Amino acid sequence: MGNLLKVLTCTDLYQGPNFFLDFENARPMESEQETWELVDAVLRDADSILLELKNYQSANIEIRAAIADASSERLQEEAWEAVCPLVSKLKSFYDFSVRLEGALQSLLTALTCPPLTATQHLEREQALAKQFADILHFTLQFDELKVRERRRERKRGQHWGYWGR
Repeated sequence: MGNLLKVLTCTDLYQGPNFFLDFENARPMESEQETWELVDAVLRDADSILLELKNYQSANIEIRAAIADASSERLQEEAWEAVCPLVSKLKSFYDFSVRLEGALQSLLTALTCPPLTATQHLEREQALAKQFADILHFTLQFDELKVRERRRERKRGQHWGYWGR
């Protein structure tokens, strides 16, 4: 994988590879079809995962209220009802990350295996290279949404840190 990243981050065109990635017209060849389909099945769910994260609403208010008045059955029930759907949503995020990790491992294996060099793989297997770029793009968007949510929670005074503060 290091060689693949080295090729992608090359800044001196005279010393490094010089090739064109045609992401708009990239189609999987027969030799890469199996890996492409595996990764594509995961990437098809990426937009819905991002949408779920974008619309994610924490249950911090309900949890704080339930903790503040632990004897209130009503507040305990409200917190429980607010938390249960979020646990399911977080589980779907986790399950997707496991699937994405497996797809990424298959993709990187296909893009770095001998006898071809990383440059040759990128030149010949542009559909897989596009999928690699799609995974990087998804990862950056996902992380950006998580950071935004943390900032919103801090502004609202709902960030507890590691110790429930």
